[in-house]
Amino acid sequence: MDATTPGRRPSKEDDRLQAGCYARQSHGKQVSIEDQIREAHETCGREGWVPLDYGDTVSASRFGTRERGGWSELVVDVTAGKLDIVVLWDSSRGDRTPSTWAFFLERCRKHAVRIHVIRDQRSYDLAIPRDWKILHDSGTDAAYESEIKSVDVLRGVAGAALAGKAHGRAAHGYTRRYDPDDRKIFTEVPNDDAVVVREIIERIAREDPLIAIMRDLHARGITAPGGGPWRRNMIKKLVHPRYIGKRSHNGVLHDANWPPLVDEVTFYRAQSVLSAPGRRQAAPGATKHLLSYIVLAQGCEQGGRLAMQGRADRARRYKCDADSCLSIGADELEAFVTELVMHRLARPDARQVFARGDEAARVAEVEVARLDLQLREARVSFADPDGGISADALAMKERHTMPLLEAARQRQAEASHSGALLALVGDGEFTVEVGRPRWKRLSVAARRSVIKTLFAKIEVGRPTRRLTRWSTGDERMEEAVRRTAIEWA
Repeated sequence: MDATTPGRRPSKEDDRLQAGCYARQSHGKQVSIEDQIREAHETCGREGWVPLDYGDTVSASRFGTRERGGWSELVVDVTAGKLDIVVLWDSSRGDRTPSTWAFFLERCRKHAVRIHVIRDQRSYDLAIPRDWKILHDSGTDAAYESEIKSVDVLRGVAGAALAGKAHGRAAHGYTRRYDPDDRKIFTEVPNDDAVVVREIIERIAREDPLIAIMRDLHARGITAPGGGPWRRNMIKKLVHPRYIGKRSHNGVLHDANWPPLVDEVTFYRAQSVLSAPGRRQAAPGATKHLLSYIVLAQGCEQGGRLAMQGRADRARRYKCDADSCLSIGADELEAFVTELVMHRLARPDARQVFARGDEAARVAEVEVARLDLQLREARVSFADPDGGISADALAMKERHTMPLLEAARQRQAEASHSGALLALVGDGEFTVEVGRPRWKRLSVAARRSVIKTLFAKIEVGRPTRRLTRWSTGDERMEEAVRRTAIEWA
């Protein structure tokens, strides 16, 4: 008979005692529940009872999160008067939550249902105070053991975190290698997927659109973890501290014992891209046009910005989004701004753009180093066998310092030059001829990042002349140049 489903109810004419045989699987071993049911049936056979089977494969602890259907049905049948006796291999197989175990005992006493414990080799009559006390105390003891085990587990998890050991399954991009003599000892090493993980994080740091990354991975036949297609949330989840060799536990980062896949600057830059204030949730990549909402409409009483307007089958134009007070050809404006970018980066004083960010990044870097040193010293003191700070003091130090450290790392990433700008400039001397093909390789989101880094303001004014369908490209470009005013950052 299947131990996880109730047996068939005997007819009312059967005057033998109806015995509810409850079994619970322990530590994921199927043999455990089968043995319990077999011994319960042997007991019922000796006593002349009719066995009815109930079973569960989940924890009886109060820390368990899954419902135990077999136990719930047993309690219902006891309350309904369908059982005369409950057979347990051990009282700890019942319920390890004191309040619900006491409720079960009360149900049994009210309906005159005895409890037979195979391990004790006796039946308990709950109408007898001493029998009730024995079972009540055994339930309390079982709950105490469960609490102690939980504390030990949590202490083990916290200790593993402090030691930088992995928890749970190996992350995407890593393979777990076990010690041949002791499977409790293992390390995680990068596998073939590590290259893909590194590429994704680096591309996010360069502000490549998520949709472009997804499409590229699909076109190359690279599947997501689990073998399915990539989704935005899957890609975002890869920007995780584990990939810079950090173990996260209760919001605190610890140095891990596995190698990082990307450097911290790239990681925090990618994190900054995904969490930038004012960025739409679909970003990066939601904006399709180079200058939408970047360029101001000069003289607009409502403070409008230019956005792409019109149908796809007509010439592309940017128009004021507030009141349509002015518009300009998109191709000409984008070409002019692109040329300004190329020539600005080719100028001898272009390094000043980097110098301002470098100084802010250095200040943030010093702050990161200072706070990180404080945490390391506190953890060394905690681990000192000759006496150091207590666990509570270490926890308090981490709760105070970690938010400051994360904020400093965020400032460091934001002060660092955008990944797109670094990719555009590259190593060595920058020239307009070198920059143009690099610019074309950047995504629209990355180009927009460069423009917002270099320009304090871009404005387009009213037309200075009337253009017609017969106007040449040069005439349109000259008009765009005359109408556009800029301020460098």
